[in-house]
Amino acid sequence: MWTVDGVTDIIDFEYVAYGNAAGVPPNVECQHGAPECLGNMAEECAKNQTGGAPLKYMPFVACLEAGQEITNALITTCAGSASLDAADINSCLTDGRGDTLIAAAAKNTPDHDYVPYFTFNGKALNNYEHIISKACKYWKGTAPAFCSSTEDVKPVCMNQN
Repeated sequence: MWTVDGVTDIIDFEYVAYGNAAGVPPNVECQHGAPECLGNMAEECAKNQTGGAPLKYMPFVACLEAGQEITNALITTCAGSASLDAADINSCLTDGRGDTLIAAAAKNTPDHDYVPYFTFNGKALNNYEHIISKACKYWKGTAPAFCSSTEDVKPVCMNQN
């Protein structure tokens, strides 16, 4: 989805790295254990570092979610490959900023039965594969060129359970 030129002009996207976790810092339990909690916090730190700009932080998220066990070394590698400040992300994990960001992520995560969980215009979206065509349909204004494509561009879902 991020390779579609102009997609962020019509989609206000926010990724919340909390998933099926429960609790707030310092008592957060993640569905897949401590590595998932570390990854969630690192993703929120990256999002914060980029001012919430998805085109800047989503490559980092995609790298972390590619299927390897999440470690501090992987966080550093992924930050480098996404041109983010690895030292700042690693500091965020331990200086209290990460705890604040995870508490906010917990608050911003709606009740859900599965992940990934998408909303569109405030409502649950069960079939997220057509999110771009749906956004094009609801867009008010001059539609970007990709909206006239006959083939929907389907977002690639990251490796989450």
